[in-house]
Amino acid sequence: APENIAPDATVTVSSTDPQASTDGLTDGVVGGYPGDIRREWCTQGEHDTGMIRLTWSQEQSIDRIWLFDRPNSLDQIKSGLLIFSDGSSIATGELPDDARQGLEVRFPAKRVKWLIFAVNEVKPGSPNIGLSEIAVFRSP
Repeated sequence: APENIAPDATVTVSSTDPQASTDGLTDGVVGGYPGDIRREWCTQGEHDTGMIRLTWSQEQSIDRIWLFDRPNSLDQIKSGLLIFSDGSSIATGELPDDARQGLEVRFPAKRVKWLIFAVNEVKPGSPNIGLSEIAVFRSP
């Protein structure tokens, strides 16, 4: 099976709600509020400024990313931007609401040291935008 290398990365974020955890971004569990909020990352009141960065100690070859919205139905990412250390970027569409399913982003293999996911647009009224999980797959 393809290897999810997100847990190997150092995670930095624009902000974190005190109850949530950046560990929840890469813990392999798609969960969060209204269940266990420690299983997800959410911002402290951010909307279209929410941002995460994954940095690896060595360059990685990747070809696929999964993005999971927060499980609650209040917050939803409508569009975002993936930015890679090789100078490329990929605009993403809407993440399926409620985290029942992830948004899969596939691309030709690229070698990167870091990547950023920046939130562009949120569902109106989203109080604390975030992700329940991000998975990054090593290319075969």
